Amino acid sequence: MGEMVNRLTIGELLAIISGVAILYTFFQSIVFPIVKKWLKIDKNANDLAALKGLPERVDSLERRSKKDYERMEAIDEVNVIMMEALRALIRNRRTGNDVDKLKTVEDKIDEFLVGKVRN
Repeated sequence: MGEMVNRLTIGELLAIISGVAILYTFFQSIVFPIVKKWLKIDKNANDLAALKGLPERVDSLERRSKKDYERMEAIDEVNVIMMEALRALIRNRRTGNDVDKLKTVEDKIDEFLVGKVRN
């Protein structure tokens, strides 16, 4: 007696392919949307958790922004004083005069430095 070999017939192969297609359609139309909704709910929950610390973060950023602005104002003031000093030095070097302007700028620098030490 010969061995019986199981072979797929075209009908059986078409039945398997049809079954896979039906399962894919089922998952695509029913299961995947449900999973997406669950993931979206999870994402929203994470978003709400992130929003809890938002007021503190905004306050921190506002404080830092204020500090940065004050620092930039001080830098602007230093730049103006330095430009006045440089101009007075150039004028003094060029003409040999304007010692009073040098003294005025020196006083401004001293006032600025003393003011920074106090703060």
